[in-house]
Amino acid sequence: MDHCKTDQTSVLAYFYFEFSDESKQRTDSLVRSLIAQLLARAPEIPQAFLNMYSSHQNGEQQPSYGGLQKILQSLLRTAKNSFLIIDALDECTERPELLDLLKETAEWNLDNLHILATSRKETDIEVRMLEMKVKQLDIRSDLISDDIRVHVHKMVYEDSRLNGLPEGLLAEMEEALVKKSQGMFQWVACQLESLRKCTTPIKIRNALKSMPPTLDAT
Repeated sequence: MDHCKTDQTSVLAYFYFEFSDESKQRTDSLVRSLIAQLLARAPEIPQAFLNMYSSHQNGEQQPSYGGLQKILQSLLRTAKNSFLIIDALDECTERPELLDLLKETAEWNLDNLHILATSRKETDIEVRMLEMKVKQLDIRSDLISDDIRVHVHKMVYEDSRLNGLPEGLLAEMEEALVKKSQGMFQWVACQLESLRKCTTPIKIRNALKSMPPTLDAT
């Protein structure tokens, strides 16, 4: 990411599917977000985008999903290297459409395009990834436990809303969050949001004992 900030020939765009935000669960939201980010980094606006804009009454009408895909393709072609990061595929509510999009994007055969997509283990996603013959990395929770601990420590001890709590209680929070996170940063964020609403140490300890085991149960 730092490389793309300094290298004017490379562009980076990212999108996080989020179960708590309906606007970030759809495939068209992904495409629109990527287009907006790539346009912001483009040295000039592609003619394909200008044509689409004028043909839709200068933005008064919404383009079709297929039209958006064409714009995305044209933008990705313009940079020497294009990097896309798509997080939490499993949180998308339109998974068949999303997986079709990834397949079609791969079939554009853009040598300058590099995509990193993350997901929890889901059969439909794994099957489609195998069909596309993409490289897969299995990041087990035990391999990122140190990263989770660093993240949790920072979130707990630097949160202004948790300032003033006893040191021992903060340590309990950190240990419980790390132990039960199963390597899920999003789960940690959701539990911290709930813990911030607890007004007494007793309520915090009760909340720590009753934290949901999975992100879906949150």
